[in-house]
Amino acid sequence: MESAIKAAELQEYALFGGLEEEQLELFLRDHRILRMPAAYQPIFEGDWGDGIFLIRSGMAKVRHITIAGEEVVIALIGAGEIFGELSLLLGDGRRRADVLSLTPMEVVKLRSGVVDTATHTLPDFGLRLARFEAQRLVHLGRRFGLRGEDATTRVLATLLELACCNSRDNDPQAPIPDLSQSEIATIAGLA
Repeated sequence: MESAIKAAELQEYALFGGLEEEQLELFLRDHRILRMPAAYQPIFEGDWGDGIFLIRSGMAKVRHITIAGEEVVIALIGAGEIFGELSLLLGDGRRRADVLSLTPMEVVKLRSGVVDTATHTLPDFGLRLARFEAQRLVHLGRRFGLRGEDATTRVLATLLELACCNSRDNDPQAPIPDLSQSEIATIAGLA
């Protein structure tokens, strides 16, 4: 049974905050609530995408598998964040990376057409989406900046990132999800 999402809840997420209720209702047209177990892969790199996903609860990693078969974790994402937006923003519908749930997740799937229309007709939303993408670039820069650090620094930075990502308000003291040591090593770029 689906837990419906209302416009008021959608407005609680930074990307949608400040939008009028009627504007928020447009985003929820034909939306779906999906529940995913840990280790579920809702997006495969290279596939075609027809929507973006807003995380209500849980955490995922965005990754790329190199030609040599090495997993490179690009980002950790948690409640309040979206994924799958690049296929929409770049206009070709192609997914640019894998997304794999690290914990059980509940997500809201928003249709691409609705989000695309909003980026063109709601300047506030378009600006928030641009800021969201800029923030992602800042986080990516930090992740790659750590690649030259020693193992202890990388693990500690990963644990901090996991705690912050596991909290909707980026609390560094939030509990860290129960992940295997090998998963933490992979996220830290040590595996």
